[in-house]
Amino acid sequence: MTLAGPDPMGAVTKGVLRVRCETLLCGMTVSGMILSGNRDNFLANFGSVLSSVRLRLDSQPNMADPFPFYLLPILQAPGNKGGRVYIRGLVLKPTNKCKGEYERIG
Repeated sequence: MTLAGPDPMGAVTKGVLRVRCETLLCGMTVSGMILSGNRDNFLANFGSVLSSVRLRLDSQPNMADPFPFYLLPILQAPGNKGGRVYIRGLVLKPTNKCKGEYERIG
C-alpha cells in the first residue's frame, strides 16, 4: 500500500484490497444516458432490470460507450418512497488481468 502522506489513516494512492463477499451487483450503463443533467446519475441494466443509479466515479467516462461496473455493497438503507433501496459501497471494474481482480473507479 502506498500512502498519499504521512497519516496512516489518510488517503491511499495505490494498494490492494482483498475481500471475500457473497454479493457483487453487476451492472452495465446504457449508452449515452446521463439523467437529469447530473454526471453522477446514470441509466443502467442489472440483468433484465433497468434502473437509475447514482455512481460517483473518480473520472468522467466516455458516455458514447456503455461500460460494465460492479457494486460492492457496504451499507444498505431502505428508501423513503417508491420501494427504493439505497446502497453505498465501492464502484469497481474488472482489471481483465486475473479472474476476480477489480479496480476501484468510484
